[in-house]
Amino acid sequence: MRLILASVCLLASTTASAVEVGNGKNIGVGLVLGEPTGVTGKFYLSKNHAIDVTLGTGTYDNDRDSRLWVHGVYLWHPSVLHSDPDFDLGWHVGVGGFVADRHNRDGASIGARVPAGLDFTLSKVPLQFFADVAADVELVPDVVELYLGLGLGGRYFF
Repeated sequence: MRLILASVCLLASTTASAVEVGNGKNIGVGLVLGEPTGVTGKFYLSKNHAIDVTLGTGTYDNDRDSRLWVHGVYLWHPSVLHSDPDFDLGWHVGVGGFVADRHNRDGASIGARVPAGLDFTLSKVPLQFFADVAADVELVPDVVELYLGLGLGGRYFF
């Protein structure tokens, strides 16, 4: 019983000392490298719910031709995997959509995006680093063309 009580107290004190990201500092802006590469923003609706938006370029086509890319994704942060006085390591899953120009073809492609990843949030500085793997399913004009992408980045929150 003492062990359970001590664990609960430790968890409560760790949560109370967590950084303000997502709890006071809700808007983050930064860069992402990978698929896509560009400028990214994140807005926390609450501690466990956020909107992620990215404007950049991607090379998802088989011919590796670069194209303009915009996506908006709802992210759910179900839990923290590890909490420390210096950082929190959480994970997220999401669902949203994207629009991309088809640089070497006519028109734009529109599709669904389903990311999952990790968030490494520093406690002493409002910085969050992240890694995402996302399944992007192009729905228009090609029916169900699937791309997988990895993105690594960071955001400063204010």
